[in-house]
Amino acid sequence: MLFNKNQLDVVVIAIKRPEILRLCLETFKKNLLNQFDVRIIINVDPVGEENCSQRDIVNIAKEYFPNVISRTPKKGNFSKAVHWAWGQVKTEFFFHLEDDWLLKSFIPAYKLQRKVNIKDIVSITFNITSNKKYPKLYETYHLKTFSLRPCVFRSKYIKEKLAGFKFDEDPEKQIAKNTPSKSFKKPKFILFGNDNEGRKIIDTGKKWKMKNAFSKWEYKSDNIVYKKSEKKHFFKAIFYSIKYWYFINYWRLRYIYRQT
Repeated sequence: MLFNKNQLDVVVIAIKRPEILRLCLETFKKNLLNQFDVRIIINVDPVGEENCSQRDIVNIAKEYFPNVISRTPKKGNFSKAVHWAWGQVKTEFFFHLEDDWLLKSFIPAYKLQRKVNIKDIVSITFNITSNKKYPKLYETYHLKTFSLRPCVFRSKYIKEKLAGFKFDEDPEKQIAKNTPSKSFKKPKFILFGNDNEGRKIIDTGKKWKMKNAFSKWEYKSDNIVYKKSEKKHFFKAIFYSIKYWYFINYWRLRYIYRQT
């Protein structure tokens, strides 16, 4: 049986950007997650677009996956969001997903199964660039490839990393500095795919951030969250809005409306 009774917890770290989340969930459901019995664990921080609420974002998740547990804090903190969501995981493996990604092509679940059966593999990360840049990618393990890009995590490893977890540091950076754990002295982090395969995921968040004048992160306080720029550049705002509109609609047309 695939994974544990075909059940898979999916952690979704989100803010208030409904268009981005819909594209994310649509593509990941169609190209991967519809092969599993999914439970969504979603945290929605109170940052982002003003014309929607945190509850609106949770309801979007429920449109795609009926089994949803959620957290909508009054104050945003990326590290606290990740810590809470990871703490809710019950399946042996889980999928970590932030809302500003889309899955470019179909991934058969059995290919992931082959990897999770290998001892000491704790993370299988989807690649954002062509695998041609990484010779023998799927046979080589690199500790430095620990990433919070869309990936499958071994839950036991992540649960052990929650001990001593810091809320004033980026989760990716603090775990990358100390990769071994109690049960995994030499944890293995791999990138998914064969040598000559193209990228699997597309970052949708960068153009959204430019359009809405956000930057990431604010480290001067415990607000590990998107920071709004105080400066307003009228012509830049128009330029980035146009770029974002073309970008988001291109991927909609290519990977949603034209797929059967």
